[in-house]
Amino acid sequence: MEILILSNDILADSKMLMVTGTITAGSEEEFSKYVSQYRYDSLYAHLLEVDPADFSMEDYVDLMIQSGVLQEEQGEEILAEFNALPPDQQEEELSEIRLMAEAIQNIVNNAIPLSSFGKINFYNSSFRDNYVKSENGEAKGGAIYGSGVTITADNYTSIIDGNKANDENNAFYVLKREELLSYYVKVLQDNLQYMFPDGDITLDAEINIPDLTFNTLNNGVILLNDGIDGESGYSLAFNGDKGVDEAGAAGGLSLFNSAGDGRTTQYVKLNNSIANAGSISIANTTLSFGEGPYGRGEITADGDPITKVSLQNAAFDLYNNYHDEVNLAGWSATDSYLHVDVDVDNLTADVLNINGNVEGTTKLVLYPTSAKDITGESIVFAQSSNDTKGTEDSFTVYRVYRSPYMFKVDMTGEGTTEHEWYLTMTDEENEFAGVEPGEQPDPEV
Repeated sequence: MEILILSNDILADSKMLMVTGTITAGSEEEFSKYVSQYRYDSLYAHLLEVDPADFSMEDYVDLMIQSGVLQEEQGEEILAEFNALPPDQQEEELSEIRLMAEAIQNIVNNAIPLSSFGKINFYNSSFRDNYVKSENGEAKGGAIYGSGVTITADNYTSIIDGNKANDENNAFYVLKREELLSYYVKVLQDNLQYMFPDGDITLDAEINIPDLTFNTLNNGVILLNDGIDGESGYSLAFNGDKGVDEAGAAGGLSLFNSAGDGRTTQYVKLNNSIANAGSISIANTTLSFGEGPYGRGEITADGDPITKVSLQNAAFDLYNNYHDEVNLAGWSATDSYLHVDVDVDNLTADVLNINGNVEGTTKLVLYPTSAKDITGESIVFAQSSNDTKGTEDSFTVYRVYRSPYMFKVDMTGEGTTEHEWYLTMTDEENEFAGVEPGEQPDPEV
């Protein structure tokens, strides 16, 4: 089941589902759908004011009756059967229920705890100034805690700004849907089988979708001033409806997107960190790193890099007038572009550090800091280890701004699993000499 929430600002200063934050839905009907779908979590949040270890079968049956799963007569029958069991069997039955109670209690301090079974799409919505806090410091996800969540900006600008978890700017805490569903499906199936012992109970759930998705459609823009974190290895997707080449050819251009510049007219601007993602897919849109009020765009992990980035007719834009180092566990690109700052005075550039394979061919759009002639000098922009796929053709130069001359790509480490790619200025004249690139401005917050 997918729930669609229309045209909202998710703002601070109220409470929804027993947590800080509120949702103003696009219509009363949509609001009712949302409350109905996630009432289960809300009731748990209301009931679990005590230690989950004290959660009783009476509490559980009362919850099922309130949520409409059971009629009162059915609840009485279940309690009678339970009370007739020996104490050891009663404790065994309660153990699974208490595990679920504990899991739900772990999320009630977070902004919008979303059910793991359904999917929810926030359409043309913004998240501002929501916050969560817990005395033990474990509250996570200032705006969203969950999985199977989609944020869609359709000819609209969605702004995620000022959301905090324990005073840190962190809007999303992402759960791994596969692990979450496997656990909940088992618990729910066991509980249903207990309630209906003569029935053949089989549950299924859609698992193979990204844990968190951002869609930019019809020149839509998403501004992420807050960070994204989650369980180690969650999946993240950035999708659009027009690829890079289509944007250049179809006339759907804007002030910052001139034909063939290697970007799309729709984009996501990340001004904070993506932490602990296992995979990031970017398709038919641009993911742009920038500097915002609370941080800079970056990809991080609690330990060694674990993030694999894949691009499909998309752009990964690091042009922001500062030095980026992006640490990854893999890189693949098809018909896609990487935008790189090149400091010709200090002979440095944005760098991809990849502990894993480099696959496909990535087209480079270069932004030298000036028109300085550095003919013969070399600047490293990518390096890999444990790489069995990378070649000299893994990166090619597509366009160079400002510089009087073009650059070429060379590689060291051929025939090994350790590679380094670097830029060398050639004597070939550059048709974009002296040309200043267009900018992708941050939307007004």
